[in-house]
Amino acid sequence: MKRGAVEIRIGLGSCGVASGGEAVRDALVRAGATVKTVGCNGMCYREPLVEVVEADGRVATYGNVTPEMARSIVRRHDWQPEPPNAT
Repeated sequence: MKRGAVEIRIGLGSCGVASGGEAVRDALVRAGATVKTVGCNGMCYREPLVEVVEADGRVATYGNVTPEMARSIVRRHDWQPEPPNAT
């Protein structure tokens, strides 16, 4: 992960998909985040799960996330898209 980057992860194993994770992923993307899809981490009872990994390595985990919560998660972590590389 590049310095200054924030990584937003969503679990889309079978439990994540069954609990509405795809709608949460779509809402995170609409809020402007780049989202990394990951598998189940074993906390199926808390799906959909969203992890935010800050540039300094701190991790925040959100459980039972709804699409409505996605925008506030992105704002809370002041995520900014990386500018495209000039070629």
